[in-house]
Amino acid sequence: MIHASGVIYDNGEFQVTVIRRIGLLRILRNFTGLYNGNFIRDKHVTTQTARQIIFGPNKPIPGGPDGETLKRGHYTLQFLPGKINVIYGNNRCFSHPTRVE
Repeated sequence: MIHASGVIYDNGEFQVTVIRRIGLLRILRNFTGLYNGNFIRDKHVTTQTARQIIFGPNKPIPGGPDGETLKRGHYTLQFLPGKINVIYGNNRCFSHPTRVE
């Protein structure tokens, strides 16, 4: 699955994709786009980058990073550059900024 072209996985920024109200028919028409990354071209989809994300829903929601359960509430997400390791292929690993096209 391709998230979005041009993403650098370890540059200290989140790639945020927001999908606004979209019907089932449109999802089905864009089904292949979910796998090849073309879904971001839909007018109901926007993408942005951010170093920090603070979100607070109208009512508290449960969260669970790394399998740990958090109390319901508001959250701040912050990216830690250089702290992500991606393993691919024959156990090759990189932890430096890498652009994915």
